[in-house]
Parts: sequence; C-alpha cells; structure tokens
Amino acid sequence: MKIEDIQLFVFCAVLGAPRNLQLTLTQDDPPMFQASWQAPRSPISPILGYRVQYGVRGTDHMETKDLDAERYRFTTTFLGL
Repeated sequence: MKIEDIQLFVFCAVLGAPRNLQLTLTQDDPPMFQASWQAPRSPISPILGYRVQYGVRGTDHMETKDLDAERYRFTTTFLGL
C-alpha cells in the first residue's frame, strides 16, 4: 500500500477549514498514519469538535472518529483491505 492509496476527509462547516493539515506515515506494515492540523484562524463560532474519516482508496470501508475540540492530532488504527 502506498500513501497515495489512503484517503483522509476533513469535514468543515461554516466554521472554517483546519489549517496546516499534515498526513504522516507512522508505521509501514500494517500501515498507520497520523493526521495533525491547527484550528481555523477565525472561526465564526466555537468549535465543538472534529470528525476524521479515513480508509483505503478503492474500497467502500471508511472509519470515522469524532474528536473533541482541543485535539489536533489523530493516529489511525490498522488500515486493512
């Protein structure tokens, strides 16, 4: 599996998009990744949390994790096919 095979979705409402989104391979086999970001510069209202969705491109299976507003980093679990 290559990094190009991984899909990461960041959901943003009117509040503004996270800044400096980075995806880093933390383990080769089984593949695991860490996503990190910064809060939007000027959100319109308080951010209550983040939703991270990830999976392998070409498959229907996606994992979804809801994170609290103070968390700016997330490490995936095993990305199986």
